[in-house]
Amino acid sequence: LTATGGDVTPPSITHPDVVQIVNAFGPAAVTYAPATVTDNTDPAPLVTYSPVSGSTFPFGRSLVTVTATDASGNVGTATFAVTVKLPTPV
Repeated sequence: LTATGGDVTPPSITHPDVVQIVNAFGPAAVTYAPATVTDNTDPAPLVTYSPVSGSTFPFGRSLVTVTATDASGNVGTATFAVTVKLPTPV
């Protein structure tokens, strides 16, 4: 016997490409485009970012996690990289 129920499919997330910032002065406040989130039943899943756009990132590579939660409680996640680096010497 197979039970059937409500929505069990998590939202789908399309995140920004890798974000790269060149900064000669130190860590940088980085903004990035919002992710595109779709869901099979919820037209507007709750989307959160960690860290949020506009946060200050240190030199090097950091990951941003995008989490989307639909009305049924299904959770989808995705990550993308933000890199802050020094400019190439001339």
